[in-house]
Amino acid sequence: MGSRTWAPRAMRRATAADYLELSLAEFEREVVAGRLPMPFKLGNHEHWSKDALDECVAKMSGDGVSSWRDRSPLYGAR
Repeated sequence: MGSRTWAPRAMRRATAADYLELSLAEFEREVVAGRLPMPFKLGNHEHWSKDALDECVAKMSGDGVSSWRDRSPLYGAR
């Protein structure tokens, strides 16, 4: 996205790929593989939701997902 510090709520393919720092080919492979969400139609173009992309990345990276260790009295944080 260059010097842009924000992302639109709904992004067309190239912007969504850029937002995730993926090439268009990499972005398409991730969508086809089901690791990234499918687009929705807005106007005459397909768009991707920023929130849906963020949610998928959070799941892949483990952000916001509690570890089984957190619930364990033996291994949990003290």
